[in-house]
Amino acid sequence: MNWKYLSKLFVDEQVQSGGYRSVSEYVRELVRRDQKEREGTRLETLLLAGLESGEPLPLDAGYRDSLWRELAVRG
Repeated sequence: MNWKYLSKLFVDEQVQSGGYRSVSEYVRELVRRDQKEREGTRLETLLLAGLESGEPLPLDAGYRDSLWRELAVRG
């Protein structure tokens, strides 16, 4: 089997049936999808790490104000 030829046929078919103007546009869309998926995976990992990091902190006005004071001190 000629994989290069079959791959080109597949991509050409995707371009035609997917409403893309060119192979480049199709490839750009694939890259964007991959980036979004990776970002989603990273966000999920960070959220899970946060959930597993210990006792939650209160995120009320007092906590926010203390953060602002600390930032002001650091200048």
